[in-house]
Amino acid sequence: MESEIKKSNYKDALEPVELPFVFKILVGQRWPWVFKVFRWVLFIILYPFKRIIKQMPGANVGHLSKLYDDKKYEEGYRYGLEQLSSWSRRQKSNVFLLVHDFMWWQIFDQTCYCAEELNRADTLVLLTELISKAPETNIIHLKATGLCHLSHVAWKLNQSQTAFEWVEKAIKVDDTHAWALYLRGWYGVVLEQGQPLQDFASAIQIDPSFKERVFTDEFLISKSPLLMNLEAELAKG
Repeated sequence: MESEIKKSNYKDALEPVELPFVFKILVGQRWPWVFKVFRWVLFIILYPFKRIIKQMPGANVGHLSKLYDDKKYEEGYRYGLEQLSSWSRRQKSNVFLLVHDFMWWQIFDQTCYCAEELNRADTLVLLTELISKAPETNIIHLKATGLCHLSHVAWKLNQSQTAFEWVEKAIKVDDTHAWALYLRGWYGVVLEQGQPLQDFASAIQIDPSFKERVFTDEFLISKSPLLMNLEAELAKG
């Protein structure tokens, strides 16, 4: 008997609350037809919004994130490409373009994560084609972040110069993007080009959390003169 009660309570707890309990008591019991009409009116009002949200590429960004967490990189990469490629035929029907654009870049970042794990040259080619058709956005930080992720994919494929060029494009889009400055500095140290000292200093001034990242990096620690000069540069204020 006790187990049946527990099962019943558990089932009740999982039942969605469709309308406020007080509304059901005050209206549903006295005028059942009003209760039913009200539910249908709510459905008619909210259904178009549900359809619009489903049309957005980022509506399933959580699914892509789960595929990555489950280490289903190939499936996640293909799923991401499908979502991103569908933007051009959806953009005219979507009234929430700002949110739509935001989610496009979010799913692009997630697709890049999967591509990094696959470590195949064809992924860089396809992602480069996609980003050339990316939606224009006023949120420049989003675009710069996407370019940084693409540079990361190139770097992992040992296409170091391509990676450097992509991160430079990111900085042209947003010259206050701390991660982009950090990456250009890091790439610059490896490739012995650019101005890594200035890039690291700028990244830390914009986002102080990058100081720990720079000074604890095993590769950069081996470049002690650079870190000493950076410490002196930061001390100037």
